Amino acid sequence: MASIELIPELYREEAQKMAHCLDQLDQVLVAAHANLDGDALGSLWAAAIILKQLGKTATLYSSTALPRHLQFVKLPAKV
Repeated sequence: MASIELIPELYREEAQKMAHCLDQLDQVLVAAHANLDGDALGSLWAAAIILKQLGKTATLYSSTALPRHLQFVKLPAKV
């Protein structure tokens, strides 16, 4: 895992709590807001990549379908 010194001091305690919780999971649901935009889609994908590198299975979720202008992006349901 990355060095804790890379995380701004203000966020370190919460980051450590989050890391501890993730360590205990094998599967993680990553959800985005409805009516996805490019930022939300990129965040979903980035989170999935990071989780995969940590040995986790990520399931990506949004309550709405990809908008037409983003349908060229082909994301797997599980990473």
